[in-house]
Amino acid sequence: MREENSELQVHFRLLIALTFVSVDDVTLTFAFDQLRDVAEEELLPIFDSTEDNSIRGRRRGRGGQQSLFPPNIWNCYDLNEITKNNKQLLMGKTHPSLRHLLALLQRERERRQKSVLK
Repeated sequence: MREENSELQVHFRLLIALTFVSVDDVTLTFAFDQLRDVAEEELLPIFDSTEDNSIRGRRRGRGGQQSLFPPNIWNCYDLNEITKNNKQLLMGKTHPSLRHLLALLQRERERRQKSVLK
């Protein structure tokens, strides 16, 4: 029983980990299909819902529908690059030291105090 739960947990975590796979249609759908092929049967309804609402959209019936939550909304693949770039813009460095960060915060505090006093 515990091993079965362990397998379910692993497959469910892998499904969640798709948020960090490239949003490129080929890569994401390939990863999803590979994961679905090995998933436990109890998780198939979750995979169906994820496929319909977040990956491909509904394909049943005539024409189908687009995803309610397309991958460009929930995918975090490029988030690390965006965060790194924002940090570099804000601090002027890719890997700021703690001393540099504290100096920036102190300058910002002083700037705000001056604006409040005006």
